[in-house]
Amino acid sequence: MLWTLLPHLTACFVGEGVMLLDLRQDRYFRLPASLSSTARQWLEEPSDAPPQALLDLLERQGVLRAGDPPLSALATQMEIPEMLEAPATPDAIGAGEGLRIAAAVGSAWIELKTRGLQSVVLARRRWRTAQPQLGDAVTCERLAGYHRARRLVPVAKNCLMDSLALDLWLGGSDLGRHLVFGVTLEPFLAHCWLQSPTMILNDNYDHVRRYTPILRV
Repeated sequence: MLWTLLPHLTACFVGEGVMLLDLRQDRYFRLPASLSSTARQWLEEPSDAPPQALLDLLERQGVLRAGDPPLSALATQMEIPEMLEAPATPDAIGAGEGLRIAAAVGSAWIELKTRGLQSVVLARRRWRTAQPQLGDAVTCERLAGYHRARRLVPVAKNCLMDSLALDLWLGGSDLGRHLVFGVTLEPFLAHCWLQSPTMILNDNYDHVRRYTPILRV
């Protein structure tokens, strides 16, 4: 389960702690232990007003600013599907598709270099909404072909960049897919992957299951 508190702020439980992702400031942070229990209770039963201590903290951290809407707690149920086994022989990717893959990686690289995280997320939401409803499912063969061709693109891999690139390359197919951001504590780690309702598209389940989802795009 994850919660949207503001258009730019999401939260999740990690163990006994509460983690927040502030897209506007492009940062994750953990609520102090003294506030975690109160915040968890409010997130689970958000009919009451937000705890004043939470509002005060968000204001001090620059998360809640004048002009922002009231703090709320909109819950989203998140499930991580197990990835299907990729076939030993992927579909061949032609030269044209190879160039499209390279262009998608380059476009994602530029996007992350020139935009903040909030802008990237908003742009991807608008882009996905505008895609034609093709409805054809993403196949393991097609994914394996993409990943084979991706190795030929001379840009270092990055989980967010590659998730954006794969999403862009897939276009209007399987529009039930989402970018998912996840976190761990002790040590703190953040990760991003692309998934459809039935498959993790660019990672494996044993790796991804270590992370608690904090944002779905």
